[in-house]
Amino acid sequence: MAALTPTKVTKTELAGDQKIYVCTVTPESASDTITFVAATHKFRKIYAVIPVLQAGQDSLLLTASATFSGLVVTLKTWNPEGTAATDWTSATVRLTMIVGSED
Repeated sequence: MAALTPTKVTKTELAGDQKIYVCTVTPESASDTITFVAATHKFRKIYAVIPVLQAGQDSLLLTASATFSGLVVTLKTWNPEGTAATDWTSATVRLTMIVGSED
């Protein structure tokens, strides 16, 4: 499991306290974590995470899934057989998240 650093793409305001936060990460293993920090990333809660494999799809890497707890996102990558991916050459994943400032 690798700890990934996200690269911010954009943050869009919505009505109320929610925002859309979009970032990209480069997977390094079948299960990676991304830890967001409230003071740095300017949000305190994650409501939803949608991962999209943007590059690197091949016979060893088909898709990505994400779960979250607090401000930690766990990114998992899968091969076409539905087992853990083993190759992340040129892979990038875009995370589109609904976030907020509420506790």
